[in-house]
Amino acid sequence: SKNLEHVTNIFFNQRRKMIKKPLKILFKNFEDVSKSLSLDLNLRPQNLSKLSFYKICSCYEKSLK
Repeated sequence: SKNLEHVTNIFFNQRRKMIKKPLKILFKNFEDVSKSLSLDLNLRPQNLSKLSFYKICSCYEKSLK
């Protein structure tokens, strides 16, 4: 999906950064999103599972509606 591509691009443009920054770019309520998905904000994008990216993408799609 285009949204999944968009989300992963944002994460991997900042590869050495922690995931907090790309989450902030994608979501105004990034803290709520990270809690609801049980994401550790200190992880780096390459440490996230594919499933995590799908879940983030699904939250992102909901936030667009």
